[in-house]
Amino acid sequence: KDETNLTWEGTNPALQTIRVRNTVLKDTLLDAALPSTIGET
Repeated sequence: KDETNLTWEGTNPALQTIRVRNTVLKDTLLDAALPSTIGET
């Protein structure tokens, strides 16, 4: 069942879009949380 679900999710455009949005949000939050570390290095 797990493999089937993973395959279905991987080929579902809507879920792919959600995953991309979540990844972008996480990156944005990390950048906002560590501005000095990333910007001044």
